[in-house]
Amino acid sequence: RSHSIILVANGKHVLTDVYTTAAAIIGLVLVLLTGKQILDALAAIVIGFLIMAGGISLLRSAVAGLVDRMPVDLRRQLDAAVEQCQPGSIIKDIHEMRARLINDEIWLELHVLVDGSIPVTEAHDAVTEFEQALDRTMSGHHLHISSHIEPAEHNHAHPEGHQA
Repeated sequence: RSHSIILVANGKHVLTDVYTTAAAIIGLVLVLLTGKQILDALAAIVIGFLIMAGGISLLRSAVAGLVDRMPVDLRRQLDAAVEQCQPGSIIKDIHEMRARLINDEIWLELHVLVDGSIPVTEAHDAVTEFEQALDRTMSGHHLHISSHIEPAEHNHAHPEGHQA
């Protein structure tokens, strides 16, 4: 539920222990039934591959967490939720969106472009409404949203353009 890498790693470790124990027992039984010692070596090779596969899987998960990589399907879901929740009247566009996944929490940072002629409180209320709708849409993950409100007509503030 929490997608904690520590809990996932511990679960995979236990599962690897079960597989390797089963492979060792099967190898022993096959040697006892057939008398062929080579089956013991083959069982050991299978056990080695199971341990390596488990270790590689854990390493990939750990590295993904360290570099803030978000699963592609979750990023697509987040992008779709942003599009769905973005009202068109006050909020003109969203850019500079960055997201990190840590366990079951999504840390989202984005710039929200609004009509520069409206009062700040009105813009703030619209962005708060957008954030709450986004949080409801992404149920199953706890969202931490940091929004930066900018006037839609602000190209002079970014002469070299915006990063996607």
